[in-house]
Amino acid sequence: MDAAAALDPVSILYENGVAGPALAKVDVFLDKVFYTIDGADPYNFSESIAGMLEYQTRSHFTKNARLCRIVVSSKIYGSSSTNPLTQSKVIAAFWKYCQLKLRRAIDLLVAKFAPIMKICIVVDHSARPPFDAKLWELWASLYKGYDTTMKVLFSVVPYVFINHRRIAKDIPREKSFEFYSTGVLLQSIREALGTEEIFDRYVVQLIAEMRCLEVDNNEYFRGFLKTPLELIYQHNIRVQGRLVQELFLMNVSEHLKRRQMEENQYFSMFTYYHEEFYNNCLLAKMIAPSLMNSVSQLIVNQLFLNEESLPKYFHQVIYIGQDIDVLRSSEAQNFRVLEKVFSLYGRQDFFKEAVRRVINQELAEESKSSSRNLLKIFDRLLMCLILLSPSEDCLNIFKECICHHFGGEMKFMQTFVKFIESEMRRLAEKGPAGPNHKFTDFANRWRTTDTVRENLITFAKKLKMKETVLDIYGNSLFRKFLLNGSALERRINDEDRFEMNLLDDFTKTFGQCDEMDRLADLRYNIKKAMEATVAFEHANPASIVEPIVLQRNKVPALFQTSHSDDLAALRLPEDMERLWQEALAYVSERDSSNKLKHFEPQYHLHHCEMESLFLDPQTAAPLVLQLTVLQACVLDGFNEEDTVTVAALSKQLNVEETVVQSALNSFVGIGMVIPPTSTAVGAPMYSLNADFTPDVTKVKDGKLRVTLPRPSKATGPRKRLHRSATAEHPEGSSAVWQRELLKAAIARVLKSSTAGLDYDALHAGTRTQLQGFSVGEFKDALELLQRDRLLSESMGHYKLTL
Repeated sequence: MDAAAALDPVSILYENGVAGPALAKVDVFLDKVFYTIDGADPYNFSESIAGMLEYQTRSHFTKNARLCRIVVSSKIYGSSSTNPLTQSKVIAAFWKYCQLKLRRAIDLLVAKFAPIMKICIVVDHSARPPFDAKLWELWASLYKGYDTTMKVLFSVVPYVFINHRRIAKDIPREKSFEFYSTGVLLQSIREALGTEEIFDRYVVQLIAEMRCLEVDNNEYFRGFLKTPLELIYQHNIRVQGRLVQELFLMNVSEHLKRRQMEENQYFSMFTYYHEEFYNNCLLAKMIAPSLMNSVSQLIVNQLFLNEESLPKYFHQVIYIGQDIDVLRSSEAQNFRVLEKVFSLYGRQDFFKEAVRRVINQELAEESKSSSRNLLKIFDRLLMCLILLSPSEDCLNIFKECICHHFGGEMKFMQTFVKFIESEMRRLAEKGPAGPNHKFTDFANRWRTTDTVRENLITFAKKLKMKETVLDIYGNSLFRKFLLNGSALERRINDEDRFEMNLLDDFTKTFGQCDEMDRLADLRYNIKKAMEATVAFEHANPASIVEPIVLQRNKVPALFQTSHSDDLAALRLPEDMERLWQEALAYVSERDSSNKLKHFEPQYHLHHCEMESLFLDPQTAAPLVLQLTVLQACVLDGFNEEDTVTVAALSKQLNVEETVVQSALNSFVGIGMVIPPTSTAVGAPMYSLNADFTPDVTKVKDGKLRVTLPRPSKATGPRKRLHRSATAEHPEGSSAVWQRELLKAAIARVLKSSTAGLDYDALHAGTRTQLQGFSVGEFKDALELLQRDRLLSESMGHYKLTL
């Protein structure tokens, strides 16, 4: 081996007559730097090393560069004075010198901060997230000192790297000198902390403390300082066996889980998403810009692409009082973004099924309610509808779900019309509220006639309801006309009234169609009929009859066939017959053409208001009963006798016994009539209950409507048996038969359980007994059984009382 090679290469430089003096001058310069670093205060480091900045002048740089050039260009001999070292060996020796000086400067620098860093590193930071960023504050001071030191040392340390790149082989060709020096910095920190375990905890805590940094006003985010995590990432250093980017993604995941638990289900998903996306991407950028994509993917997966997020989002929007204008704008757009996220990641089917599941869950929750608040139900549906409206696919799913829930599209449209009726009553009773009126969240969205109409038309448009809904609404309108007469006529022809404006809205929504024509004709016929009625009232101001005369073909088909035969031969009591004949005589005399027409009373459409001997419990005034003409005739029988029989009334009124029985049952059901006892001898006798007190909740404005159930035709004449169920009105005998079957099935299920059943168990058990009924029909059957005192309900638990 060459003797020169065995000597310390740096020592050889000092022994040379030319290189030695030049190197000694460089040492003087570097010693001043080392002295400044060694004497600096770590708590005020930047100011302490400010004196080094005087070495950054051009004269110092030129002087040091000349000294370095002298060293590397000198002829240096080893043990033999005749054989000089090769130029590359001289440069390599000087490169070794530069590396040693760099390491010493950085070691001095790190030694100032290492003891403080050890104090700040906690044993277990996973118990709670940190509340400050102490390690980052220390790093800022350390890195600023490092940056200043490197600027001062730039005239010496990187000389070989810059001018003789091939000699500095320990720095990869594609890397910079800064990459090399930061590697030295990290290595110095690892050694100064003492053990690998402490260094690992240091890095993990740095990641945890990142969230304490102010992302909008920070030197790291503005690019002024490099972060320790960025350097660790660049040098591919493993921490706890993992790369730093893996640790950061784990931290992001844990942070999202922790915040979701803290916020529970009431977080605003998109506000939360935007905030987390923005913050975490900025944090990722502090490590590596390329990491932002992975963070974005993680946030999307954890916040959106899972089974829990959609229900939480629906709950937040539908239940927590979102302003409907916000819902129509930002939230609906957010939902569209949400759908696009799933589509972007190829999970459209998962998204659609999740939407279907969420809608069904919402409807199932409504089904469990013991009372059907139509306003609350349709408010939820409205919120869902507006939220889903940007997506045609989701709207179709929504329509499928609600049609299934209500027992078919026709049933849903019928419920929709019932809701329209209930809103008309609510607005008529309460009127539009003033600006200072307090509402619940959902009622506020239905506070005025304009908002109600707008919401109703939203249903019709978004769900693309069939024009059949106009026929259903027309039937409802006609039924109200029979009950309210002139009051309804004024409402549908007064431009300031809800009903007229809603009819105009329907015209704009559905356009020209047969159903719309029929609704317009009905509106016109009601107006013409009421003109004749008003004329009669003016001519007979003392009369208590309000006659409504319509041509048969002007009456909706539903009302022409619905049990009209049951009362075709009804024999009215004398007083009522006299009133009818007076009205008929006036109609015939009013128009000479009427004398050639045949007028036939449609008793099944007649309604009466009868003042009773019973008292309104709220006002102590005589209770007014709202009855059908059949009920009025049956009740009139008690004016003559204390007790009546079905057979006697049937003969007196000239109607079938089943028809009389249904009327008596309507009074028995509310407790007004006492039914015969099972031990009675002879024909069953019914008597009036003198102690009858009406249900206060059923009395409105001193009036009690007594609902007449449809009579069963199972024992009727055989000539009626050939009629199919489709020939009957949906509320007629086929519906009654279905309801009776459903009541029997419920009773069978409850008989098998002595302890009783809750709603879900009873519903499921009934499904095994009978198929093809809707949730609404099931609830109606339960209500009838409770009304007939055949079952009891307590705290959502049902038991048979037989």
